[in-house]
Amino acid sequence: MDVLHIEDNSEEAHLVARVLEKEGITTSYHLLNNGEAALEFFFQTHPFPDMWPKLILLDIKLPKVNGLDVLAHLKADDRTKTIPIIILSASAQERDVALAYKLGVNSYLVKPVKYTHFKDLLKSLGKYWLQHNTQNNNQEKAGRR
Repeated sequence: MDVLHIEDNSEEAHLVARVLEKEGITTSYHLLNNGEAALEFFFQTHPFPDMWPKLILLDIKLPKVNGLDVLAHLKADDRTKTIPIIILSASAQERDVALAYKLGVNSYLVKPVKYTHFKDLLKSLGKYWLQHNTQNNNQEKAGRR
């Protein structure tokens, strides 16, 4: 799996999937619509790294468990802490940004309102994180300890 998107807004999730696939950035996209499902995915359903994504796109305002709590859990666990996590949120509040970085987020992006800007942002982040960035292969070793 290339991208795991944790987002409760199905329209935005569909847009993200469509742009990433149409631009040839990924054909391996998976959506979870709440934070509880995300934690279950990593720590119960797929506890081994060979099933984990290369990149996580994470919204902050999620039902059941909010995105910052998901981020904290993932970055605190040796098995998942090296997976790049990008906050993709409508919130530009300084306290959200500061807390996300304190918890270990790799990047914090505010969702643009205009479709063309959002599309350009998705293309840029997808190409950088999935095509240009060198992946850490140690996460597989960490999960098998």
